[in-house]
Amino acid sequence: MLPERRPVVLCADDYGLSPGVSRGILELAREGRISATGSMTNIPAFRTDAPPLRELAGTVGLGLHLTLTAGAPLGAMPRVARHGRLPPLGRILFASLSGRLPTSEIRGEIERQLDAFAQAMGRLPDFIDGHQHVHVLPGVRGALLAALAARRWRGWLRDPGDRPAAIRAR
Repeated sequence: MLPERRPVVLCADDYGLSPGVSRGILELAREGRISATGSMTNIPAFRTDAPPLRELAGTVGLGLHLTLTAGAPLGAMPRVARHGRLPPLGRILFASLSGRLPTSEIRGEIERQLDAFAQAMGRLPDFIDGHQHVHVLPGVRGALLAALAARRWRGWLRDPGDRPAAIRAR
């Protein structure tokens, strides 16, 4: 007996990280070699790289790669990003696990990244995941779910199944 066939989604994360990364992802998508890509809407290259990606809607899944550990926030985050740069994963992880993550700032940044995606793509994302899996951390997960519920979003939310210790180990 043959095993059950399951669809495989091959997703290229980090669209918008740099012009080169975006070009490579666009090429793979146009050739049908990937089935989805997640965009980092807080990285400056995303704004210029978004139009050609929008043309691929319906041929590949277009998602938000929620970013809280790279680049600059899209708005003021005086406690999380005091100097205008998002912190490294270790700082977000510590604040999350110690209950010190300012969830109102996190929710605001999630909203801004969702808005940036919607403005560039003309719609909400097909799916959401998080750069370095930050979307599953305590304080981030609740803020994300609240932001999505407020928008009545119906899409896929990646569950990497990672425990915080596994994320920290990476």
